Amino acid sequence: MHDILVLNDMFPSLESEYTGLRIYRRIDRCSWLHACICRDESRYTNGAYRLMVNCTQSGLAEVPSFFPSNTTVLTLNGNSIQKIDSDVFNNLADLKYLDLSDNRIRILSASIFVGLENLHTLELSGNQIRYDGQSLSSLAFNPLKKLYRLNLHQKLDDISITERYPTNALTQLKQLKQLLIDGIKPDNVATAFSFMTNLRSLDLSSGFGRCNLKSIVADMFKNLTGVTDLKICNCSLESVEKEGFSDLNSLTSLDLSYNENLQFKSLANITYGLQGNQMRDIKLVKIHETFGDCTRLEAEHLLYFKNMEVENVYLDNNRLAYVSEDAVQYIPRSIHKLSVTNNMLLAGEYIHKIFEKSVFRNLAYLTMAEQSTNNDALKFFNNKTRYMLKSKFKINTFNAVSIPENDTSGKIGNYNRNYTQSNLVGNKLLPFCGNCHLMGISYDIILYFPEELRAIDFSGLRIRNELKNICICEPNSLMRINLERNVFWNWQSPIGGLSNLLNLQLAWNSCDNMSQDVFDQMTGLIELNLTRNFIERFLREDTEGRIFKNLKILQYLLLADCKLRYLPLKLFQGLVSLRGLDLSYNFLTQIDVQFSGSSPLQYLDLSNNILNKIGAKVMQKFDNTAKMNFSFDNFYIDLSNNKLSCSCNDIDFIEWVSRTKVQFIDFNIVVCMYKNGKPMKLRKASAIYSDLLKDCADYTTLIIFSSLGLVLFLIITLCGMIYRYRWDLRYFYYSIKLRVNGNKILINQGDDLDFMFDAFVSYASENARFVKNDLVPQLEDRRRLQLLVHDRDFRAGEFVNDNIMQAIASSRKTLILMSKDFLKSEWCIFEMNMARMESIKTGRNVVCLVKLEDFPVEGLPLEILDIIRQQTYIERPENDDHMDMFWDRVQNALK
Repeated sequence: MHDILVLNDMFPSLESEYTGLRIYRRIDRCSWLHACICRDESRYTNGAYRLMVNCTQSGLAEVPSFFPSNTTVLTLNGNSIQKIDSDVFNNLADLKYLDLSDNRIRILSASIFVGLENLHTLELSGNQIRYDGQSLSSLAFNPLKKLYRLNLHQKLDDISITERYPTNALTQLKQLKQLLIDGIKPDNVATAFSFMTNLRSLDLSSGFGRCNLKSIVADMFKNLTGVTDLKICNCSLESVEKEGFSDLNSLTSLDLSYNENLQFKSLANITYGLQGNQMRDIKLVKIHETFGDCTRLEAEHLLYFKNMEVENVYLDNNRLAYVSEDAVQYIPRSIHKLSVTNNMLLAGEYIHKIFEKSVFRNLAYLTMAEQSTNNDALKFFNNKTRYMLKSKFKINTFNAVSIPENDTSGKIGNYNRNYTQSNLVGNKLLPFCGNCHLMGISYDIILYFPEELRAIDFSGLRIRNELKNICICEPNSLMRINLERNVFWNWQSPIGGLSNLLNLQLAWNSCDNMSQDVFDQMTGLIELNLTRNFIERFLREDTEGRIFKNLKILQYLLLADCKLRYLPLKLFQGLVSLRGLDLSYNFLTQIDVQFSGSSPLQYLDLSNNILNKIGAKVMQKFDNTAKMNFSFDNFYIDLSNNKLSCSCNDIDFIEWVSRTKVQFIDFNIVVCMYKNGKPMKLRKASAIYSDLLKDCADYTTLIIFSSLGLVLFLIITLCGMIYRYRWDLRYFYYSIKLRVNGNKILINQGDDLDFMFDAFVSYASENARFVKNDLVPQLEDRRRLQLLVHDRDFRAGEFVNDNIMQAIASSRKTLILMSKDFLKSEWCIFEMNMARMESIKTGRNVVCLVKLEDFPVEGLPLEILDIIRQQTYIERPENDDHMDMFWDRVQNALK
């Protein structure tokens, strides 16, 4: 059974340079347990992983007793498993990843994980296992010699007085590098894990209040000098002693988030012991209470920060409003990513200081979304950029200046060393931000960002302004800009300086005015998201496709909920690289646009419109794309929640749906309406098409050619008679052939004649094992019946048809073993019909029918239905206890 699985979300994380819309992938249910999904991962992992079995949220109350021995990834999370039987994983020697999280497991006994000697990762979080001898056996993890990661975070409301860190149980995990465990005791962390010499990541956090550390004291981690990643979140930390982290010389990542009593006043002590460390991440998210006064970063907070090399800093959700000007000097210049989302930042002179001192010259990712202020950030940055240009380069205009022959100051030469060639015009060197003058446009807003900045997220800032006459200083490395959920209501003139931009998010800005050249200079765009803007009029009037004309490498365009009612024919014709288009939640009644012939269109979302069908050009585009040699094979259209029609005017659309290779999302719920208001599921497009062919036929043509049909009447009648009596004719043909060859055919004889065989067994080759291993031993060996089995008894060198006729004629009965495979076999159907004709022509009861399995009777030929309905048949029982009775009934039927 196949399903369709969504693999990625609509919008990417900040670090993503570009993304698709929604990519779907077919998934396969496990044949041995339909609740689980099985997938062979060997081709994706170069053989490192083979079979992946995913039983996530499958309603399991216990661990299934069988898994294929080649399983390397097994996920059982999100079920209701309470107990795990001993040795249940004993045959999974190749298992590398096991996820038992979010179940109801209370006890881990000594032999649960026997056989998992190659396990690398064990996830046990979200269960109810207490860290005591009764719940967690000291021998539980002994078989896991290669365990790399262990997650023991538990879903319990409290910490029992008997609980201790399970040191004895963890003793054998010599290779363990990642340990996630509830920080239940603050006094013995240093000794509890001291034997783990390979430990690199320690997570003492808790999502359920099972972290009781309160404070970080000196020597707390003195025996854990190899730890590189330390996470202590949601532990109600109130203080950190000055030497708290001094022993962690190898630490590169520290996460103290969601300790609301810690506050910025603890920053000095936190960073004191980390001086000299090269930190990758420092996460201090929500270390202030949710409600309260605004917070400030003072110089005393950052006093030791300057002595650190740190790449990524997270200060989200702290009500941060201001950074004192004196504190700016202590901000490390090494910061690569800065996230200050959901604060209350105010524009102030500290930003000028940051520009002046080039504090963020290495910044690549900036996230400052969801600020609870109403600053006009564009205006502020524009003013500061102009001030910086004036103060740093003594420039009042953007006129080109000559390059000094002996530039001893280096103010221009050094600052422009990375882009001198691009800013040369003749023998003149354009000053910094000179690109904003080259295009001959008078820009109202000029913005400067650090040259290394690749992605900025200014979403949800509630900025109310225009994107009009804006230029970004070059050189810059901007690849992703997120301006969602602001109020940029007017987009005018080309936005300059964004030739490297890959991803632009402008959704939910309520824009109601847009010029056709606004995206002209964004020639590198891969994804453009314009969801929930009021730009319908401007797209409708763009009859030549001017708006998107220059976006030659754009792959994903999102125009959802833009109140679109009509799309011009050539609107998307310039998008030669388009792969995904989202037009959902609009008011489109028709769509028949022209796509570029070379665009690899793979996904089209038309859900939640008022479409009655898809236009011919769209259908043709998907047909042509399917014929082209692209790197993907699957194509998707979402037509859910439309008003599709099944009328004569839509017959071409219905016919296309019935034959196309395109996969329709939520196909089982997509319906179209007949003229009489009757709904019909679109997945039955073939039947709908057949109905429409009848209802919409042109009877004038029928009348014109009816005379010619009379000529063919006799031929058709004759053919019909031949077809009607085809089995009679074939029977008489082979009967006469047998007589000519000297064999007798018994006609109008009773059942008391002597026959060579008691029964001729008619069966499909797929049922041969049943015949050989069960039927022959039971009827021949035990019940002394003489059977004619074609694999064994047909005469070599004879035609198959002759052998079959001779077998039926020389056997008292023809035993038909009917199954799904039987009904698919032409020879089986031939044998059954010849036996039926033998019964009719000789007057003796020939056919004995045995049903090996249930199968649907809908759609079966009439002659088969005639036998099933008129012939008393014997069903093979599902319970083995009834097999003796079954064989007795078969024996009696054959006598």
